[in-house]
Amino acid sequence: MALVAVTTEISPELVLVSPELAERARAELPDRPWELFVPALRPAVYRTPPLRPSAHADTSWPGRLIAALPMILIALFAVVIVVGTLPWLTDRPTLGPVEPISTTPTVTTPILPTITVRDPNEERIPRHGVPTP
Repeated sequence: MALVAVTTEISPELVLVSPELAERARAELPDRPWELFVPALRPAVYRTPPLRPSAHADTSWPGRLIAALPMILIALFAVVIVVGTLPWLTDRPTLGPVEPISTTPTVTTPILPTITVRDPNEERIPRHGVPTP
């Protein structure tokens, strides 16, 4: 029986069937197969940090005031809303209760519905405009 050298890739199905092919396929596997998929590391390159700009002059007070103007307007709006909801500053209705809430609980008895049972032999009272059956 002559042995034939196989120079092509081994089919996965043949490796499952033939123990000799399985041994040969395992021998051909690299020791660290994950290194085949990871790109090679590049050498480290030292780069000088960017030059810092020289100290700039402080902005003038009008520039800082203009920059803070939106925050000032938001704070002013919040103050107007809070002061407008204080009940002791105005007689207009507010979001909260004005009078103090009583601490004594009030208990009310629920009114039960009345049920009337009619006798089927009772004489029916005719209604106006509705014919009697």
